[in-house]
Amino acid sequence: MTEPTVNIASESRPAPGIPFFTQVLVELRKSINTHVAKAVLGSFLGLGLLVNLFVLLNTPEPTLSSAGLVAAVAALGLPIVSALVMTSEWSQRTAMTTFWLEPKRHRVLLAKVVSALVLGVGLISALLTIMFIVIAVLLLARGMPVTTDGLGDLLLSVYVGGVFGVLFGVAWGAALMSTPLTLLWVLVVSLVIDLVLPFVAGDLAQWFSTSTASNWIIDRTAPGLPVLSSFLIWYVVPLAVGFFLQGRREVR
Repeated sequence: MTEPTVNIASESRPAPGIPFFTQVLVELRKSINTHVAKAVLGSFLGLGLLVNLFVLLNTPEPTLSSAGLVAAVAALGLPIVSALVMTSEWSQRTAMTTFWLEPKRHRVLLAKVVSALVLGVGLISALLTIMFIVIAVLLLARGMPVTTDGLGDLLLSVYVGGVFGVLFGVAWGAALMSTPLTLLWVLVVSLVIDLVLPFVAGDLAQWFSTSTASNWIIDRTAPGLPVLSSFLIWYVVPLAVGFFLQGRREVR
């Protein structure tokens, strides 16, 4: 009687990981399933709609491009929401469960980046759609034509600005790994550093401003060294540092 053979190679082979698409869906659901994220999204959505409606009602000849204001206001909240996506594992103490289900941490972090981008683009698209409908109805009610003047430039600036806002949030959220610290840093950079730099550094401010990395796309100009400097300082370096630190941080 022969003993059954055991294929050691097949039994020792690690189980297949979670599909990346599934990871993105999980992270996307987690990113909008917290009270803080809902509060931030709701606040900027409501503020944007109120500001835009006020402007529309007081503008003699509004166009569809007027919807850019609500998207611009809401875009201010995208770095905050995306930062919450990257810091949620540590602030909510779910890192042990997440990294146990998917030991390859870089896959989890990449899924967070993609989910934050999907959330940001989706939020901007939803806001623009709502405001396009509101503006079109308002124009038709006034007996005015619905024009698309400047709509292409609007869409370019809003989406590019939104994507870079998301990348800024995920980069620093990954590097700092603390929700309060990241939110404070996002507000300081947006409301203080970017506004003070031109007065302090003069022409050198473009080398260190967060907006330099995106303005060359919006303005359709050739990228130069200031663009590379801005992109490295505010986006690439913090994201790389965050991936490195989170890949080695002890989970408790």
